[in-house]
Amino acid sequence: EWHDALERMMATTGDDEQDADAEKGVVVDCRNLYESEIGRFRGAKPLPINYHRDAFEALEQTLKEHPEAEKGVYIYCTGGIRCEKLSRSLMLKGYENVYQLQGGIYNYQRY
Repeated sequence: EWHDALERMMATTGDDEQDADAEKGVVVDCRNLYESEIGRFRGAKPLPINYHRDAFEALEQTLKEHPEAEKGVYIYCTGGIRCEKLSRSLMLKGYENVYQLQGGIYNYQRY
């Protein structure tokens, strides 16, 4: 589900008007800076954190800086546990289109 939603979000048709109406959002790498520097998905916004305890505040700040988050938030981490907590927090705050990469990058490698 996450992969399909991400593909729809990243797709472009070449028609600027149609692309503007397409399903868009923001991709957020919820890992720490060290993990993000090793590599991340194209266009992903890394959270400026060293410890997971800082992720909730950093994620909120990142989403405030990216108004396209209202259309969709695509989050991922290494194994999926951090995203479980963060996606639940976002849904409790009223975000409706929250997608998390189940099992994290470890699971994605099998896709």
